[in-house]
Order: sequence, then C-alpha cells, then structure tokens
Amino acid sequence: MHRKHRKAQAASEYMIVIGFIVAVIIPIILYFYNSSLDTGKEITSSQINDILDLIIEKAESAYYLGAPTKHTIEANFPAGIESVQIRTNEIVFYVRKSGGLSELHKTTKVPLQGTLRNNKGLHTITIESKGEYVLIQD
Repeated sequence: MHRKHRKAQAASEYMIVIGFIVAVIIPIILYFYNSSLDTGKEITSSQINDILDLIIEKAESAYYLGAPTKHTIEANFPAGIESVQIRTNEIVFYVRKSGGLSELHKTTKVPLQGTLRNNKGLHTITIESKGEYVLIQD
C-alpha cells in the first residue's frame, strides 16, 4: 500500500512541477510574441517614413531646379500599405495595423501631383518637375 502511495505522491509532485513550469513559460512566450509584433510595426513605419523623406527631398529639389529636372529613385514598399495619396502639398500612406488603419504623411511647400501604387515590393519612382508642380509616379 505504501508503494502505491509513493508512486501517487511522485506523480502528483511531477504534475505540480510541470504545471508551474507551464505557468511561467506561457506568459514569457506571449510577451516575446507581442514584442516581435510591435517591432515589426515600428520597422514598417520607419521604412515608410524613410521613403516619404526621400520622395519629399527629391520633389523639392526638382521643383526648385525647375523643368525638366527629373529624379528616379527605388523604394522597397513594405507589406500592409492600403493606399497612397499624393495631395497638393503632402503625401499620405495609409497603413493597416492591428488597431486599424494608420496614416503616415509628410508635407512640403512645393505643389505635388501624381500617383503611387500600394503593392509590396520594389518601386521605381520618377519625380519630375513640370514647372508649376512636381509629378510623382511609379
């Protein structure tokens, strides 16, 4: 009878140890998973901001140099871009994030026109002065 009691006690202790280990490991895994998701979102935002800075820099350069100045740049668009709008004095990227749609934009003093596709991957973007405005397209 004592043998069965000892085996049952050992099994119970084993289950308690396993339960404790699982209770500690699962929150740690969830924490690192959520941290990696946040890092991915920050990287996407950083990439888009770098693209915006470059486009605005080249657009201002082309505008102030005048027609027929033309710059060509290559930009790698990350996944998650829903749409891109080029307004009179700003460029807006709409990005899908876990909390919904987020807006990343940059403004400029020079008039802009044009369109950019929103698909992921490498884009060859032309930025051309038309005299009174800058045309941006890919």
